[in-house]
Amino acid sequence: MTKIDVSRFVERERITVDVEVLTPMFLGGADGNAELRPAPFKAALRYWWRVLYGGNNLKEIEEKIFGCTDYASSFSMVVTGSVKPKRGKPANGTKFKVTSKSKGNTFFIDIIDYLCFGICEKNNYKYTHIPINTPFTLILSNLKEDYKEEITNSLKALLRYGGVGGRARNGMGSLYSSFANDFDITKFFKGKIKNLLLQIKKRRFSKEQPFIINLLKHFLK
Repeated sequence: MTKIDVSRFVERERITVDVEVLTPMFLGGADGNAELRPAPFKAALRYWWRVLYGGNNLKEIEEKIFGCTDYASSFSMVVTGSVKPKRGKPANGTKFKVTSKSKGNTFFIDIIDYLCFGICEKNNYKYTHIPINTPFTLILSNLKEDYKEEITNSLKALLRYGGVGGRARNGMGSLYSSFANDFDITKFFKGKIKNLLLQIKKRRFSKEQPFIINLLKHFLK
């Protein structure tokens, strides 16, 4: 009798997270129109996984979790929600004085325009954005038990400390979800830092580095 492996059709773990946009999110496709797509969220999730779990064998594990030419992704992601993209300046910010180093000209610039430089040129916003307070839902399904904790922590770090889309490093695309309220990145790294500082102490570098001595006093209580 022929046995058929149906494990790939069986629903595994699922995470459903309600999310709210805190700062304007620029998630434009090729045409520059903002839309909710899994790709930028998965890229941001991958980044935060590297932050939390990067190591010597990072590449091998990362490929098994997020997929590559040899492996399929270990989970699926869907982004659902009804969004109404807006065009133009997302908000009015405080203006501050800037002096051009090359020409010596002094002028005032809006902080929002400054943070969105590249997206905004001469007060003209080239792309639409997803406005603040927009709700949507992230669904991660078919999670393998081996990687569930790592993916969950990476998602919480993204939601609490990161952003998605254009100019995320400048504070755009910040998100909020109560799902991430219990995640503290300092506590997460405390054990790793403690082990590292113990190794440094064994090598007797601490006598020459007051900064390291202070760290040791803080973490080795």
